[in-house]
Amino acid sequence: MVLRSFFAQDSASLIATFVPAGGDANDIVVGGSIINNSDTPNGTIFEFSGGFGTTVTLDDTSGSPDVFNDDQETGHVITDGGGIVANGTQVESESIITVQALDINGNPTGPEIEIYVFSQNGVTQDV
Repeated sequence: MVLRSFFAQDSASLIATFVPAGGDANDIVVGGSIINNSDTPNGTIFEFSGGFGTTVTLDDTSGSPDVFNDDQETGHVITDGGGIVANGTQVESESIITVQALDINGNPTGPEIEIYVFSQNGVTQDV
């Protein structure tokens, strides 16, 4: 058992405002909230609503205690969801999406930020 705590935000705080053409039916759509990396084409633009965040704690009972991203959702159970995910929910680290702010001309500015995307109860589109 390894308890892991981290700052989390609800997926609704990142809404797609532009999605490049050429995706498939599972891809994120304009107006949709952030989803799994494999369904978020490079070049997708998000608007951050600010929203609220909270500390979430999970019990990591699977794989190596030193590795969280081990593709074993049944071994990662939320013990304190901070009000944004139900206690007892199984989660899996699905992907990492790198984002960066854009200036008024649409040029990247500032640091790149990595966002870890988690699925709930084995449903990769429920993040």
